[in-house]
Amino acid sequence: MATATYRRNRLQPVHGVCRWIGHAGNGNRLLEITGQVYEVEDLAGGGWRLYRLAEGGGLKVYTIEADGWTCDCPDAVYRPGRPGGCRHVAALGAALAALK
Repeated sequence: MATATYRRNRLQPVHGVCRWIGHAGNGNRLLEITGQVYEVEDLAGGGWRLYRLAEGGGLKVYTIEADGWTCDCPDAVYRPGRPGGCRHVAALGAALAALK
């Protein structure tokens, strides 16, 4: 009987381009991540640094906890351990650092 072995591909670090592109009408900022526009809402409160990223008018919404840099997007949930996290975490971290 033959035995099949599977080789797991190494996860590649995330890469792309992000930039702040303006403000939404409600005071939230707009962040472009590799061509996709996200509305970034700061949900900070109670000692937590939380952000909500809404893409496409709220069709896709992801929550990022900035103290541990975790995201609830499918890439982060189903492919943990990716160097740099998912693209949302990497882009938001870089964009927030650029504001300082």
